Order: sequence, then C-alpha cells, then structure tokens
Amino acid sequence: TFSRSELAERRRQLRWKRRLRALQAFWRSLLAIALTGGAIWLVTLPGWVIRQPNQVKVEGNELLSVEAVRALLPLEYPQSLWEIEPDAVARSLQAGGPIAQATVKRQLFPPSLTIEIQERRPVAIAYAPVSSLQTVPGHPPQTTTAAIGLLDTTGAIIPIDNYTKLTPSVELPKLKVIGDRNQYRSRWPQLYQAILHSPVAITEIDWRDPGNLILLTELGVVHIGPFDDRFPRQMVALNQLRKLPDNIDRSAIAYINLKDPASPLIQLRQARALPTDEAA
Repeated sequence: TFSRSELAERRRQLRWKRRLRALQAFWRSLLAIALTGGAIWLVTLPGWVIRQPNQVKVEGNELLSVEAVRALLPLEYPQSLWEIEPDAVARSLQAGGPIAQATVKRQLFPPSLTIEIQERRPVAIAYAPVSSLQTVPGHPPQTTTAAIGLLDTTGAIIPIDNYTKLTPSVELPKLKVIGDRNQYRSRWPQLYQAILHSPVAITEIDWRDPGNLILLTELGVVHIGPFDDRFPRQMVALNQLRKLPDNIDRSAIAYINLKDPASPLIQLRQARALPTDEAA
C-alpha cells in the first residue's frame, strides 16, 4: 500500500514526464521545420546557378575539345543547378555518337558540373553497297558504295558529319570497310585487332560476300575466304609473300588466293593460278 503523499508524488512525476515528452516532441518538430526551411532556402538561392559554359568541367577527353563537349550539352544558360538531371545529361551525351560513356556530377562549392567522358575512337570508314538508279537495258544494275559513318573498335557507328563538325582538325582513318554492317559487326572487333597487328599494311576490307573476305593490301588484292580461326595463319602466309621473286611481274597479278594458308595461289590476269613455289 502507498500513502497519500507517495501517491501524490508519483502523480507529480508522471505529469512531469508527460510535459517533458511533449516538450521534446515540440523541439523535434521545430528542428525538422527549421532544417526543411533551410534546405528550401539553400536550394532557391540565386547562387546555385550554371550561368555560363566555363562552369562545366570536362575530363577524359583526348580527341574532342572541351568546347566540343560543352556544345553537346542539353543546357540553357542560366539554369539552376538543381534542375539539371545528371543521368539525363549523360544519356544525351552518349546519344551524340562520339562519346561512348559519360558521367555527370554536380558540385555546390563553387556551383559547377563535372563531366567525365570516354570517347569513341574512329578506326575505319564504313561503306555500304548502293545500287545505281541509272541502269542499262539488258544489264544488271550497277552497284556503288557510299560512306555511312565511322567505325570504332567495337563496331559502333559514328556519324561522319557529327564527328567532323566537332573535331574538324582530326584526320579521318585511312582504313575502309565495305559491306553490310549488320553482318560483320559481331566479328569486327576480332578482325580489327588482327589487322592492327598485321605486318602487312591493309587499307581496305571488302566484306560484301561473307564467304570471301577480300583485302586490299600493300602486296595487292588478297582473297581470304570466310573469316574464321585461320586468319592469323593467313596473315603469316601473306607476310611471307613479300619474298616473291623479282622475275614475277606484280602488275600481272590479279589477286592472291589465301583461302588455304598452307598453299597460297597467285592468280594472274588472263592466266592460270600459279602455286607460289611454281612462281618461284
């Protein structure tokens, strides 16, 4: 049992605890309101604004100039830093062609954007077959080629106009690739690496016929056949053909047949194909 004085003291303590909890809740609410208001005030400050292009920092660029990357940004100056969506800006840059990857970060002090990019490096010019509109009765339509863009090491296409406008001083690649890109894109990275390390200079790749890859090399036209695991051995055999005898008129050679790298053939113009040992 409790005395009256003890009960009164317990009631007084309970009332004090209730008042203390109410006071704590009041101050927590007041602090939350103050923090929210402060955040809103900071966001709406006129200082958090991208007012000019030099507030955009560009990193990782080698071929593209800083001004060229800034020109691709979907920004209107001035623009609030908080209205800029980094992921949307990155997607817009990657859709332009010359940029493979982009990362965009906002910086508060001082207000600025930092853009880190990974460029697409063009290594070849892609050509596609185009049928001529002018035909001769009784003859099949004439087929020509037209440039469709630049190829990077992965087989992705970069629009030529897009690239030359951004980097007018950059020299276009010398290597040409002819054919349907949808047919060779998956094999292009492997072929390009092999050509890159080839001891014989190759300036043109004709892939219009998947069953017979044709190369234009410093030794002349070379028929490879289908591109497969034999290609490294074919490149070794091609390099060995540098030692052709001087009595062979190179202008009389129509093409070099390397479909069988163990038995290369030299196809002469208006003549039979000669094995390389017989030509020697």
